[in-house]
Amino acid sequence: MGRRLRDGRGHPRQRRRDAPAPRPPRHPRPPPHRPGRADQASSSGAERLAAFTAARGADATTVLLPSFTTDAGRTAGRRIAEQRDGIDAVVCGADVLAVGLVSTLQRSAVSVPGEIAVTGFDDTEILELLDPPITSIRHPLAAMAERTLALLPSPARERTEDVERFAPQLVVRASADANA
Repeated sequence: MGRRLRDGRGHPRQRRRDAPAPRPPRHPRPPPHRPGRADQASSSGAERLAAFTAARGADATTVLLPSFTTDAGRTAGRRIAEQRDGIDAVVCGADVLAVGLVSTLQRSAVSVPGEIAVTGFDDTEILELLDPPITSIRHPLAAMAERTLALLPSPARERTEDVERFAPQLVVRASADANA
């Protein structure tokens, strides 16, 4: 319960009828991101980075962002727009990064995909509505859900700790292929 306001003599305060209504309390901002706690450090983030590095090679330019957010994507977009020599593609570890990145590149007069191709990861529905629609990796959610439901009825002691892999699908859209 809330505290009741009291005047200097301990009596409950009365609000004047013509006084403005009290403001709702301000909620504190979430704590700032702490270095070393990046989303890339999560198991899926680490796996995405390892797969990219294996496919592209250890000498590929890799920039790790502090979190999987549109703000982190905008920050990367500003950096890329300023020093874009030699950058022809950006592979984002999450769709929200790609959305922030593409919007910032466009505001900076960088053509997507004309100058820089961009891909996301997760294939959220909104990507197909953007201009340009963003290429992304789609998880096989139906197969993952079916497998999860198949495992649930078995007693916990019978389940193994095995990691199961599901093959993702590349959904090509205009952000990575002008002909898509």
